[in-house]
Amino acid sequence: MFVLSEISDTIPIAPNTFAYDSAIAVQDSINKKYANKLIPGVGLALAFYDILTCGEGKIKWGDGLVWHKTNFRLTVFAPIEGEVIVGTVHSSTTDHIRVSLGFFSDIYIPKHALPPNTFFDHEDDAFFMLPDMEEVDVGEPDEAKKDPFNSDKATQRLYMYRGEAIRFRVTNLEWQEIEPEAPNIRDKPRELDPETGMPKELTREEIQQKETQREKEAGLRIIASIEEQGMGHPEWWLNT
Repeated sequence: MFVLSEISDTIPIAPNTFAYDSAIAVQDSINKKYANKLIPGVGLALAFYDILTCGEGKIKWGDGLVWHKTNFRLTVFAPIEGEVIVGTVHSSTTDHIRVSLGFFSDIYIPKHALPPNTFFDHEDDAFFMLPDMEEVDVGEPDEAKKDPFNSDKATQRLYMYRGEAIRFRVTNLEWQEIEPEAPNIRDKPRELDPETGMPKELTREEIQQKETQREKEAGLRIIASIEEQGMGHPEWWLNT
């Protein structure tokens, strides 16, 4: 899940850091440029690890910076296909469960990758599984399959609520180039309630739309599955 990745780059040192030790100034500049940034095809850079080589600083005309050709290593979040990870449920829509690791939250478990007999509860905005039910298609039941929502089955439902732990297997890493939106679109404020003057609460449909838009805008999207035994909520398997 975490690897050391070697990077070569020319690192700038600003004049206001000239009084610092050169190694510390280079390290700070590397962290400022790379920490919490996606490196295409590599993963999510988390933090500086160490410097392998650092050339003599050179000053370019006009900017006042000292530039060092540097080879260094970063700690990178780079899961591989087939890896099993434990995260927490961030949110759920009728199409997927979104999972967070705290520092990364673009992990998606599509509904076709959920266990058999898993259904979406619109009241709780959460998926639940009925392990003892005769196997039916994953998703919302049709008129002939409303048994999962009968009150007598309520105690049998195994919910995957927001904030709860979930164990999943990585099935695919999807990289995509995202064009940045104009600031007036990206930072558009929410509509105000004329009575209270406060931003209006988002409707369920608007929340679903925001989740869908978030998935489309993810530079790195991890696709996962919990359909096999041992996956899902860890407590499901404590007595097996």
